[in-house]
Amino acid sequence: GEILSSTSTKKLIAIMEGTATGLDRLKAGLPKDWKIAHKTGTSAKWNGIMAATNDVGLLKGPSGEVIAIAVFVADSKASNEERAAVISKAAALATNRLPN
Repeated sequence: GEILSSTSTKKLIAIMEGTATGLDRLKAGLPKDWKIAHKTGTSAKWNGIMAATNDVGLLKGPSGEVIAIAVFVADSKASNEERAAVISKAAALATNRLPN
């Protein structure tokens, strides 16, 4: 990276690769041969509205291509499953639009 040292960049990516949450978000939309380093986030619900559900990360394809992606679902009354599906679909769209 340009901001962090090489050592710090590798450490941050390793931490993000180990993210155990959000299996139904970005990761669910990836082809099986893609890898992900990501961080999820979910706010509290207030008056039936979830302020934010998100997943931000780096998607790495089998040929070494990398996509930086951030998906935020804001001010939603949708269920957890519906919000996760929106995020998953974004990853699927991003990876399916690359040339073969």
